[in-house]
Amino acid sequence: MREDPIVEEVRRIRFQIEKECNNDIEEIYQKALELQKSHTQKLVIKPFLSDRAVY
Repeated sequence: MREDPIVEEVRRIRFQIEKECNNDIEEIYQKALELQKSHTQKLVIKPFLSDRAVY
């Protein structure tokens, strides 16, 4: 399987968040809600165009 640096970064950050929250899904969810409230600007501007996706 091909290594993807973006996927690896996402996984690394996910593991870090899980560790910080003691693998408690409720705590992870609450943390996500807090982050969402503090970042009200749009992070995605254009809709995903599936015909341009690279697999």
